[in-house]
Amino acid sequence: MSIPVADLTIELTQTPTELPPQDKLKFGHCFSDHMLECDWTDEEGWGVPRIVPFHNMSIHPASTCLHYGLEIFEGLKAYYGDDDKIRLFRPLKNAQRFADSASRLDLPAIVPEELVELIKAVVKVDEKFIPKAAAHSLYIRPTLVSTHQYLGVCRPKAAKLFIILSPSGPYFATSAPKLLATDKYARAAPGGVGACKCGGNYAPTIMPQSMAAKQGCQQILWLSPDEEHFLTEVGAMNFFCVVKDGEDKKKIVTAPLDGLILPGVTRDSMLTLCASRDDISVEERPVPIKELLGWIESGELLECFGTGTAAVVTPVGGLKYKDFDADLNKSDRSVSEWAYSQITGIQWGKVEDKNNWTVVIE
Repeated sequence: MSIPVADLTIELTQTPTELPPQDKLKFGHCFSDHMLECDWTDEEGWGVPRIVPFHNMSIHPASTCLHYGLEIFEGLKAYYGDDDKIRLFRPLKNAQRFADSASRLDLPAIVPEELVELIKAVVKVDEKFIPKAAAHSLYIRPTLVSTHQYLGVCRPKAAKLFIILSPSGPYFATSAPKLLATDKYARAAPGGVGACKCGGNYAPTIMPQSMAAKQGCQQILWLSPDEEHFLTEVGAMNFFCVVKDGEDKKKIVTAPLDGLILPGVTRDSMLTLCASRDDISVEERPVPIKELLGWIESGELLECFGTGTAAVVTPVGGLKYKDFDADLNKSDRSVSEWAYSQITGIQWGKVEDKNNWTVVIE
């Protein structure tokens, strides 16, 4: 059953607030005045979606999202362009991934196009919370949780969809984090939910992240749980390497969509943009950690970086793996810097959107 988007109701807050000053907009800390909610039950399907004042939610202590991790989420942004237009960047890709995550966890079915319409509606209501400062945006967090009241593992019979908005500045304070590659802990395993955006993929990463910090590293480079220890993701981002490909060309290499990594929207955009250049070839294939170390030692590695909605493109400043420790701060970052300028330029309406990736909210 589809969400009755046409029946959307709007209740405006009686206590409106203003966008905080730019220096207060730390990523994920501030929230807009309104949120969207929509409830689902197995018997009646989706109820009427409603935009309401931002509020704390009441949830039954036995809700299975609290006990068994039956929840998914997404992350995308709204941008205020120099032309005074509000843009979303490839929202249908995020909505499709949200629908895929819901299907994998057997949560209620989501029609991607309907989710995009709901996102547009709530952003329109709170458009004054979209920052106009450079590198600032309105972060959008759709979430779907099971509200089924039962102390047992089963397909949920009740769920809640909600969307909250957070005016935010840049994600990372450190521009080029040092990575700790570890084969002791794994982010995902074959047959699991590594390609889904669910909380169960993130909570187990916090302790290894703390371990990395104690070793002077800001992020974890996750390796696959097998003998080859293939590169998968960096922190919560997709991971890329740029290596020499002859005298005048470069090759960008990243892990394939084999279920171990998230099918990132920025990842797909990066590959599409790089493939359009004659001097860059693109490879999606498994890369063992030994190959990366070899590239560094031989001088073949030009740079490596992570991509994601929150940080867009993040260059890597160093890598530590067992006894191996390399400083990468002097890397040739021409590819990542070019891609960052292209993607953010499209997002803010400064670069021609040749692929029709942006959606303008009227």
